[in-house]
Amino acid sequence: MNQNISNYISAMKKQNHNIYDLSQILYKFVIALFIVIWVLLFFDVQIHYFASLTQIFIWAAGLIFVPFIALIGRRVKNNIIPYSRKDKFEFLGLYDLKDSNIDKGHDILSRDEEIKYMHQILEETIFPQTSMKQALCITGPSGSGKSIILNFFKRAYKDEYEIFDFSGNYHEFYGRMIFLLGSNIDQRISAITSTGKAVFILDQFERFFFLSKPEQARIQEIMRYLCRKNTGIIISLREEYLADFLKKFDMNNLLSAEEGSDHASHGIFRKLFSVIEKKNDMNSPALSLLRPTKTSIWESYTIKNNALVHLDTYGIGADRVILEKMGATLLYCRNQNEMNFQINGENSNASILESKCRILFGEDGSLLFNKHINEPLIEQQIIFHMAEFNQKILMYSNEELHKFIDKDSNELLGQYFDYQLASCSNYFHASRLLYLLSQARINQLSLKTEDLENYLFPNLFTKNGHEDMMNIIQQLETVQLIRKNTEGSSLEYEIAHDFIASSYLNYCSTNMDRNVKNALDLFMSEHMDDKRNSNTFFQEKISYRKSVYDQHFYRNSTCFTLALMFIAYFTQRFIFNPWTTIWSGLNPYGSYFPAFPLFITILGVVYFYYMIDRTVKYYRGDKVLWAKIVYIILLILAFMGVFAYPHFLFFDGLGVSFASFNIVTLLDQNYRQTCRNELRAYGSKSFMIGTVFACVHIFYMKNNPQFADFLILSEFIMFTILIAYGFVVHMTQEYIFARMADSASEKTVK
Repeated sequence: MNQNISNYISAMKKQNHNIYDLSQILYKFVIALFIVIWVLLFFDVQIHYFASLTQIFIWAAGLIFVPFIALIGRRVKNNIIPYSRKDKFEFLGLYDLKDSNIDKGHDILSRDEEIKYMHQILEETIFPQTSMKQALCITGPSGSGKSIILNFFKRAYKDEYEIFDFSGNYHEFYGRMIFLLGSNIDQRISAITSTGKAVFILDQFERFFFLSKPEQARIQEIMRYLCRKNTGIIISLREEYLADFLKKFDMNNLLSAEEGSDHASHGIFRKLFSVIEKKNDMNSPALSLLRPTKTSIWESYTIKNNALVHLDTYGIGADRVILEKMGATLLYCRNQNEMNFQINGENSNASILESKCRILFGEDGSLLFNKHINEPLIEQQIIFHMAEFNQKILMYSNEELHKFIDKDSNELLGQYFDYQLASCSNYFHASRLLYLLSQARINQLSLKTEDLENYLFPNLFTKNGHEDMMNIIQQLETVQLIRKNTEGSSLEYEIAHDFIASSYLNYCSTNMDRNVKNALDLFMSEHMDDKRNSNTFFQEKISYRKSVYDQHFYRNSTCFTLALMFIAYFTQRFIFNPWTTIWSGLNPYGSYFPAFPLFITILGVVYFYYMIDRTVKYYRGDKVLWAKIVYIILLILAFMGVFAYPHFLFFDGLGVSFASFNIVTLLDQNYRQTCRNELRAYGSKSFMIGTVFACVHIFYMKNNPQFADFLILSEFIMFTILIAYGFVVHMTQEYIFARMADSASEKTVK
């Protein structure tokens, strides 16, 4: 990876301290201005002995350096080129096969044998069946190419069959069927099957098992309704869900029903095994053993070839035997990485993928192929595509390419996500969006665009957050990491592939800020609880947060207090200063009138404003009013820190302690334990430091009626260190976003 690009990506992944809705140029300028002012105030303890004109000259000379300091560390923007498919590329990478230009590419491995075999099974076995109906089931590991096979099947037989594809959110299955078939499903299917054949594709069927029981029953009912002559159902699911599928469905007869029921289907496993099942009936044992379904006996007859016969499970006698052809309809999909090609009718020793790697990368190509030979097909395509992209687009040297090949899969996938996310205009938004959609995919949940915005709360740091987020969604869709759940609709998005979801979550374990990750996990748990309990708890929290967002109590009270602080400062400096006249005996600073108490106290007020306005503000409980009272007391103490400038360390320290103690005690037992721990850890540190500072000032007063310059300077430096630490550690988008989630983490609606 080019060093400049590497540094740029690393900078993007660092915490973002610009939480003030300022342009990057203005933000840098403000930071430089505050640095220069602090340095000048530091020396002011010495230069206050100089004449006024000399002091003015020193200040003017210092401020000249502001624009130069603002340019220090300025990040030069790099245009990151994301990994994407290019014309005449040999390797596909991550790409949506539904694209209209896919037929023009030569970088997709052929699946002709698989789709021809599927066609044969449908024609010879499944279409003719009437009294029973087998399912054509494709299973295999994630990323093995199941969806690719189905897409090639659709393209190969779109003119021969009427194909209806459903691969999205199974919560919307019934509505999707109505959309595809019309309001009169029976009439539509009858019209198709009277002159032709219909195929129903149910891709990613593992999502079925995360539906509620009523939703599952409705889908099973529709599937049985679709089973008739000249129809076929193709089901695709990951191999780890195959056992669940066989327990729920009889793939050799989707029309089958349990004994005594015309509608409730059962799986193959029910016929083969006894099942331990928990009973809800209070009069029954907690657990009971379900015996295998009773099978009728065909008296005095012998079935010579049970592969060509359908024996009904209920009814007695030969009249229940139906001679309909059956066959093996379960297809296991493996990686195609070892498929050999033929030369003059004979198989070569090299596979297609290995040959492509050797043509592109020479001897290193064989090393690259063999290193990833056991990886899922989708992972191989991504990694091989990255190598080709680096060579042809990024112009890697042989040495750089060799270093790339030496990396293991996790490093390469990390680089892949780095490039794709860095190519978006906002890494913070992009990484959070992808994390939520990955978690949703793994947990088989659906997240609408509104859901994403509700919890990511993009307007928290900028007024244009909504537009920024929608722009990021489009950029993530462009780089193929996410896609629309329903074609043509932007209401709901999903991760592009299960493999991408699991790989990205692994990437986040080391590349995502802990605070952000914990906040997003909190959102997902609340979202799942709300869906599971079928209540409106989550939506009520969202509505409350939106209403609080438009309230400006903290902003208005802060602005009013800052105005009073400036008035007090200039009154004492130019009109009347009681600390040099009537209260001179209580003034350890003597005749020195410093400016740093105003400066440092303003920074403290700004710090607490952003921390409280964007975190505690979203708490909703019995202490909402008390939190506002605490903030008013904090502002009063801050005003006293300016007005009573010889004792600013005491009042400011007391204010820090008071506000921090409120944060420590904010959350009670109705809030999540982890969130309480985070806020208490934050508040307790500030409380102790503020208390120590107040006590230090009292100790100085007791032993020094008149402070020497080094004592005055030590108070300035001590509070500066505290404020600087707070801004550096806490004033970040990542930290504030997490603490906002903590403050709104209550388990029950108040």
